Amino acid sequence: MTFRGMIPWLLAFFLFTQAMGLLVARALLDLNVSAFEEPGDVSNAVVLFLYILGVTVILLVLLKIPWLLRVVVKALEFLAIFASSALVFSIFLPDLPSLLLALVLPVLRFKYPQCFLIRNLAASFAVAGAGGLLGVSMGFIPALLLLVILSLYDFLSVFVTGHMVKLAKALSSYKTTFTYAFPTEVHTFELGTGDVAIPLVFSASLLIYVGPVAAVLSVIGGFFGVLLNLLYLRRHLGIVLPALPAISALSLLFSLPYLLFCCPPAFL
Repeated sequence: MTFRGMIPWLLAFFLFTQAMGLLVARALLDLNVSAFEEPGDVSNAVVLFLYILGVTVILLVLLKIPWLLRVVVKALEFLAIFASSALVFSIFLPDLPSLLLALVLPVLRFKYPQCFLIRNLAASFAVAGAGGLLGVSMGFIPALLLLVILSLYDFLSVFVTGHMVKLAKALSSYKTTFTYAFPTEVHTFELGTGDVAIPLVFSASLLIYVGPVAAVLSVIGGFFGVLLNLLYLRRHLGIVLPALPAISALSLLFSLPYLLFCCPPAFL
């Protein structure tokens, strides 16, 4: 696949995941499902960040025990795909078919580990379920805070501490669903699922607590953020780039005019 031929595929998966996640968030709102009791509590963002930080620390420690890291990563991958896709399927199907399909997806993923289509589809369902649930569970301010904190953390962990570079290279060697992968004739471009999930949390929160226009604008901004990252990586093959800051910045930038000029004063 050429670089130009790869771009539509990556962007299509990004938009597909965002759209599916927004549908999940809307459906969960109707079902009164939430991961947090108080969506507007800003401590939700802090708790979620600390959870992500804790998992990262554990994985960094396990880098010293490669075989155990591989087992843990594969187990987390299976659970993430199954649980999140079960949530997505349950929105559209009865319980039993949802569980069966959710089980089939990780089984196919492990049976055909070299199939990039299955890998990226599994990543999309995992992100859509988790992102939609967290988006409906967090008000606008907590979701914005999470977006900013994780964008700063992504930048610092790549360019300052460098620990995310080590972890990304290890996970990439396992070819897990924690990254989308798009091979070209010169390089396999990868995008972390977190780089798609966190903007989705923000967009889903906008959908629920602000309105659909703000959510769509945020998704469009994220779309251009992904494209900007791709164009940069094309000129700097092989580097690990913190993709989240650009995606988050453009998601916020595109939705900001609507938030400033079209939202009721009580919201701001």
